[in-house]
Amino acid sequence: GNGEKEDRPAEYSIQEKIDKAENGETIEIDKGTYRETIDFQGKNLTLRSKDPENTEVVKNTVIKGNNGRPAVIFQSGENEAVLEGFTISTGEDTAGEQVAERVYHDNLHNNLLEEENHLPPCAVMVTNHSSPSIKNNVITANPGTGISIDANSSPTVAGNLITRNSRGGIIVLNSSSPVIKDNEIKNNYSSSGAGIKILDGGTPLVDENRLAENHAQNRGGAIAVGLNSSPQIENNTISNNTAGRGGGIGIYMEASPTLHENLLENNEAEKGGAVWVCRESDLELSEPDSNIYSRNEPGNIKKQEEIKDEDKDTEEETEQAGFYKSNGLIKYQDMDLMQKSKDEIRNIFGEPEGIDSLMGSILYSYPDLDFRISIDPHEEKVDAVYITGGKFMDIQAGMTFSEIEEEWGKADETYFSETEFQEYVNLYHLDNYTVRFFAGEQEAPISYIQIQKK
Repeated sequence: GNGEKEDRPAEYSIQEKIDKAENGETIEIDKGTYRETIDFQGKNLTLRSKDPENTEVVKNTVIKGNNGRPAVIFQSGENEAVLEGFTISTGEDTAGEQVAERVYHDNLHNNLLEEENHLPPCAVMVTNHSSPSIKNNVITANPGTGISIDANSSPTVAGNLITRNSRGGIIVLNSSSPVIKDNEIKNNYSSSGAGIKILDGGTPLVDENRLAENHAQNRGGAIAVGLNSSPQIENNTISNNTAGRGGGIGIYMEASPTLHENLLENNEAEKGGAVWVCRESDLELSEPDSNIYSRNEPGNIKKQEEIKDEDKDTEEETEQAGFYKSNGLIKYQDMDLMQKSKDEIRNIFGEPEGIDSLMGSILYSYPDLDFRISIDPHEEKVDAVYITGGKFMDIQAGMTFSEIEEEWGKADETYFSETEFQEYVNLYHLDNYTVRFFAGEQEAPISYIQIQKK
């Protein structure tokens, strides 16, 4: 071949070969483009292209997935299965450097991100206590994530090129503990953790990878670690990645990664060029720090506590930091959020980290903020804000109904909400707004505050 990719349709179905195979067999697949979803069905098979070491063969043995499903699924506890030597892409375009960026930005403006059941599929899904080996593949140009590892799974992901995926290269969820070793993870896009995102108590070993030119809108250009996860991140080269916070690595929501002997260079962010650590997380480094830092902007490690004084410009950090009332309007940091459209919210705060539905509206979550934003799906405008922490006017999170009554007087209405909330509610009419305080018990601290425009 001359390096051009052949797009030759497959002459048979890989799934049919898997269905007929016995445990322990090796199946070799001819060059071709296979538009199907492959499920190993609990069999410990080796599925490989004719020559996994030959880049020409790998480039031209393509598994595409179909009907919006992953290309390859391990979901039945496979523990010795092997997937080796394929190009795996659920997207239509496996060439062209701008694809991932374009798809990522398109996703911000269409409904792919609005409803979980319409999320673009990952290319390879490993779930339900499965631990296959995924090695020497090219996982590229997926509108979703490259590899999703979920539900106590511990695969070995080694020697792959993972590139130009629009919702991140690898995501590790729900107490999974993969070994992610010696991969090249580059040019991926995501809201957070464009190279690797580790959430929900994940404990992977991330070793000897090259993570370059990954771009996250929020946290962790190369790697984001959140939600009680504690990975070992060692011997990696992390270079030329960008993010809002933590150009190389973003750490948030009670995470505690260990970083040893990594090279972090030329990473860039608004805060924490190499590493950004939010205030309730910990970063474990050896003494002295064994990582090497070079030309990260601005600086190397930024711990969130340090930010407080530095950014305390004037009122913004004190009086006007959260929600307050001004000329009859409830504002947040000088913005009237209640007038904003869905797109304006995304331009201000970035892509939401979580998207749920609540009472017929779409709920955007941003872990860095103390509130969630509810969007009316028909008008595509903000219809309510749910404050979960911090301060609203003179009401502090954690106050009780009686403490609020001391500040605001008796509630206009008091009732038990039978809807999705199942909580006690004290309601106040405030100029153009309805404000509801929710609590699990009458004298329990309030769990959140809903502000709704009348």
